[in-house]
Amino acid sequence: MESTSTSASADPKPPKDYSSEPEIYGVRYNHVSMMLSQSFPADSLANDTTQLMDLYGADRFDECRKACLELLAEPDLSLFTRIQTLQVAATVSQPARTAARLDEAASLLEQMDADMWQVRFLKANNDKRLGIW
Repeated sequence: MESTSTSASADPKPPKDYSSEPEIYGVRYNHVSMMLSQSFPADSLANDTTQLMDLYGADRFDECRKACLELLAEPDLSLFTRIQTLQVAATVSQPARTAARLDEAASLLEQMDADMWQVRFLKANNDKRLGIW
């Protein structure tokens, strides 16, 4: 009986061109998006970011990044949507761009009412992510 075994010296996987955060981020992001969209029903957050997270969850990172950039080009994008889009874009960006996108999100968060739980939550998430970089 022949056995085929995989050698420990098999070709290693090539490094990813994206920041390597756990998939739990997607679950947490969907939960936050749901909470924010319920708090701000007039905001288009849920519709705008659902597509991003669908692409992210399907490991279609290039498409997700492109969709983020298209959404960020919208001049009338709400601050909440812009911040979360920047955070998703940071996740699917090459490491050199990740910190810049998180810094931009931090700058926008500083302009918002720090007493709002939504702002505190997004700021804590952004600060945690910045701490990684």
